[in-house]
Amino acid sequence: MIMIVERMGQLEAEGMTKREALVVAMHDQFRPALMLILASGLGMLPIALGSGIGSENRVGIGVASVGGILVAGLFTLTVLPAIVSLFTRGERRAK
Repeated sequence: MIMIVERMGQLEAEGMTKREALVVAMHDQFRPALMLILASGLGMLPIALGSGIGSENRVGIGVASVGGILVAGLFTLTVLPAIVSLFTRGERRAK
């Protein structure tokens, strides 16, 4: 999320409108954000799917971690652009 908002700020400083900057920032940062989400979620998967001695203590936290990472990632890639566009409706004026 921080990567997307930071890139959007850079593009606005270069003179783009807020909407254009949001679209370009989402396009530029989609793959890095998706890679981070998948690496984190898949990295926690062995804990969530573990079986063996003592695994019943770890499976719950593993499932919660994987679910949280995937839901947060989904929100970052879908809800974040909607929220940013709602709260930054004004167009940037030419100086």
